[in-house]
Amino acid sequence: MDKKLQQPIFGWLIFVISLTTYLLSLEPTASFWDCSEFIACAYKLEVGHAPGAPVYMLLGRLFSLFAAGNTENVAMAINALSAVASALTVMLLFHIIYWFAGKLLQNTYRATTKNKIHFVAIGASLIGSLTYAFTDSFWFSAVEAEVYATSSLFSALVFWCIIKYEQEPKGWPENRWLVLIFFLLGLSVGIHLLNLLALPAMALVIYLKHYKYSTTKMLFTVGLSVLLIGALIFGIIPGVVKTAAYFDLFFVNSFMMPVYSGVLIFVILLVLAILLLMRYFHKNKRYLLRFALIMFSFWLIGYSSFTILVIRSADNPFVDINNVENVFGLVDYLNREQYPQRPLFYGNNYNSPITDSKKRITYKLYDHAYFEDELNPKYEFDANTLSLFPRMASLEARHIDAYKQWGKIEGRKVVVTGADGNTKTIRVPTFAENFRFFIKYQVGHMYLRYFMWNFAGKQNDIQGYGGKFFGNWISGIPLLDNWRLGNQNQIPDEYKNHKAQNKYYLIPLLIGIVGIFFQLKYDKQKFWVAFALFLFTGPAIVIYLNEVPITPRERDYVHVGSFMVFALWIGLGAAAILHVSVQHLKRPWPKWIAAGLLIVFVPGLILSENWDDHNRSGRYTARDFGKNILRSCEQNAILFTTADNDTYPIWYLQQVENFRTDVRQVLTTFLPIDWYGNQMNYNYEGCGSVPISFKDDELLMKTNQYFPVMNHIDSSIDVKELVQFVKNPDRRTQVQASKGEYLNFLPGKKLSLAVNAENFINGSSYLQIKKSDVPSQINFSISKNYLSRDELLILDMIANNNWQRPVYTIYPAMFQEIGLADYLHREGMLFRLLPYKNTNILHGRKAFANHQFSLITEVFSWGNANNPNVFLDHTNKQMIESFRFRQMFAEVANELIYLGENEKAEGLINLAQTIFPQGKIQYNYNSSNFAQSYYSMGASNKANALVEDIQKSASQKLIYYLQGKAINRRNMSNEVQLQIYLMQELIRITEKYNTPLHNKLVANFPQIF
Repeated sequence: MDKKLQQPIFGWLIFVISLTTYLLSLEPTASFWDCSEFIACAYKLEVGHAPGAPVYMLLGRLFSLFAAGNTENVAMAINALSAVASALTVMLLFHIIYWFAGKLLQNTYRATTKNKIHFVAIGASLIGSLTYAFTDSFWFSAVEAEVYATSSLFSALVFWCIIKYEQEPKGWPENRWLVLIFFLLGLSVGIHLLNLLALPAMALVIYLKHYKYSTTKMLFTVGLSVLLIGALIFGIIPGVVKTAAYFDLFFVNSFMMPVYSGVLIFVILLVLAILLLMRYFHKNKRYLLRFALIMFSFWLIGYSSFTILVIRSADNPFVDINNVENVFGLVDYLNREQYPQRPLFYGNNYNSPITDSKKRITYKLYDHAYFEDELNPKYEFDANTLSLFPRMASLEARHIDAYKQWGKIEGRKVVVTGADGNTKTIRVPTFAENFRFFIKYQVGHMYLRYFMWNFAGKQNDIQGYGGKFFGNWISGIPLLDNWRLGNQNQIPDEYKNHKAQNKYYLIPLLIGIVGIFFQLKYDKQKFWVAFALFLFTGPAIVIYLNEVPITPRERDYVHVGSFMVFALWIGLGAAAILHVSVQHLKRPWPKWIAAGLLIVFVPGLILSENWDDHNRSGRYTARDFGKNILRSCEQNAILFTTADNDTYPIWYLQQVENFRTDVRQVLTTFLPIDWYGNQMNYNYEGCGSVPISFKDDELLMKTNQYFPVMNHIDSSIDVKELVQFVKNPDRRTQVQASKGEYLNFLPGKKLSLAVNAENFINGSSYLQIKKSDVPSQINFSISKNYLSRDELLILDMIANNNWQRPVYTIYPAMFQEIGLADYLHREGMLFRLLPYKNTNILHGRKAFANHQFSLITEVFSWGNANNPNVFLDHTNKQMIESFRFRQMFAEVANELIYLGENEKAEGLINLAQTIFPQGKIQYNYNSSNFAQSYYSMGASNKANALVEDIQKSASQKLIYYLQGKAINRRNMSNEVQLQIYLMQELIRITEKYNTPLHNKLVANFPQIF
């Protein structure tokens, strides 16, 4: 075969192998976290979370067309975008490795033929690219609808383009590749900012093509590229839109011109300025400046994809985060104003006292004009507590304890002035302690651990917080693993056979290290190119993110760019081994054996280890759990949700599959923000509006965010009257705070909600209640001393709803805060607000219990959770815990036992055990309740078997967790507490129902310790 054809043929072969792998393991529907949101937003081109991904949305919309009108296949089609993008990335990596290997091997084969170079380069490219294709983090993103797979494609594509540029003869024609690169970089901002981090490596390729090797000049080149990245991220990306926004403010408010007229004038002036500058540079023979302007222009063209968000937001879609039709809203959106900001190189520590705050102004668009509003203020901290390189800056209490644990903080004494004006002495972390936290947590735990997952092995997929038992890297070498992670022979059964435990025996890691030294020795120039790409897509991201010590999930997907570079080095390590076999062995067959062994022991090993925990085929849990949430609702319900995984699947189901669009979902996390409060009044097709009495100007962010609660009135206050009082701008209805500002307040803690009996009965299909049994009002009290804006808005919605629409919540905690938890009753997966306390006789009515039973046994679906061939990762198991499924089964079973329906109750517990088997879902705090229920209904054999199985699992885990150490009662992990609780509960339950088993448990309990 012609050598010129071999490289593209092998490249496409790599694409086919990768794509086949990803499509076979593709998730067939929506996933948890952001995936469901991305699918919903791509399908209807809606506006997802900041800072937006318009190019990804367009590509997702394009792929959704392959669903051929079947909405149930839309999710799979958009998931396939990630599979195709990932396979293309692997193919491009094949060509990138071939280029690096070719450059390197030219320096090693000085007196031999090009055939040997070609063979070794092809072999190295195959091994390196396939290794990357099957790595843990990259494969994870390849089978779900997330931006990271497409982002990886653009990173690989721009680097492939710079290789094509390097291969062109010197002259102006080569520069067309640079124009394409900047256009792609502009487009890539519409996917993820990570792609800009390839600029330093590309800058080195340009430098090395035109200039001789010089360490100083190369460092200068990298420095310039870093400045360009900073200018783009912090200056040009938000700055262009901000300038356009102020143009619009001026022309709309000053000259009463239509909205966007100022934006249009700005765009015209910008285009004219670029054209005039080009003419000037051409006329004065400033060709480099003209070319730089051309590249910038093409970057702007790519970046203009964000106009799609403005156009779609103007149509008021259901998902319209930040309301970016307001150009100032787009500025805030690009600046990620809704997320907390953390200092990078100089700033506060976690206990730095706030000494002052400065207003930050934005503008909101109402009635065809802009009105001033406020962003979160910029806080100023005591200057004596500020630090260089502040890595422990979060003010959240849950982060502070973790800072102290990771940083081993003793601190330095600082005298500060408190908010009351008095001085006091505190200890703030030193620079050394900040640096220790950076090395141990941010680099070690949040980067190197992920790196080792991909090239050494992975202990399990349970989120780790620094302990020995969850989320660590593992090698498969007993001596090393026992030393780091404790005796691996004591691992409990459910962890011993954990599908997400992957052991690579350090083989990929060691070959990659060989590749690093091989390249450093024979091709130092290209080594620094690869190293720059590795540095800026790995450790540099660690510095930029300044990650806090408690994150909602693992963040390995952010660093896949650096993992790609190490896969490149694995390819070069393979090239070193193949080089030896070709150079020093006379016969041809040893080189083929060497190549075959490398493929088996590197990509083959990783594929065999990772397949079972990366194969998502057949998993429908996110979709089905979302359906169960909606199925729990009566018709036309209002549903309050709180977070990603109880919200985004519902967005997907309603926006894509058109499932239960009658339910109006309200995300309470967004309620404090003005644009979301305004959206409550939008009458969306199917689910309508939510009644709210607050007007647009009453929801501006500069108005009250929290409301003190005073005990001025002892009698109950009607919520509608309360809201009108709170909204009153009259100073007589306000209280002066410590800093002099006036705040609206609640005059009493006792509140009441009027009950419209007719509306309530009409909205309840299964509750057999007479109008005379419905109370005229419900009374409740607020226990805390203030209400936040979102809590007041929830009360306002409930009151104005007037019981016309059933009201549900997933988590009772939010209603606990406003005093209504006593009126929540379980209905399926949800809790419904009813005008009866949950201790009421209502729980004894068969209609209520039978409704619950029919929901669980006849209506709900479980997403193949119990299928032994379907893998449930940690997130899915977490959601089973978070949605409290076992608690739901136990509560309904107990209702049925109370009603004498033992047969139904036993069937329900049996079903729970079938759906959530111990082999897949570990026992939790509610598992012992199943044993209690079995005993209560007389199913003693099943109860005894369950007790013994729970006891076996708990004792195995305690032995493993404690590793022969005594329990530290002050510092017990949650896992240790859970196992002790379960064993104590079993002892308590069996004391009543099975004395011999009780005695056995009591005798065994102390032996564990």
